[in-house]
Amino acid sequence: MSAERTPVMALVAPFFEGLISVWRKMRADPAMGYLGNMLDVGIDKLEVQFKQYRFSKAVIMSTGEF
Repeated sequence: MSAERTPVMALVAPFFEGLISVWRKMRADPAMGYLGNMLDVGIDKLEVQFKQYRFSKAVIMSTGEF
């Protein structure tokens, strides 16, 4: 599949949301307690990157949300 036919920008937001959701579920699982600190840091970084992504000019122009 070529990049011209694959809307990569449109797939990034659901990916970020899904990954953050999965990591939050892992964080709530007592069996994953040993990963708690790493998951917290990862979730925080993903949320910051997601906010930066959502308000970038490239995303706004590619999704037509003016």
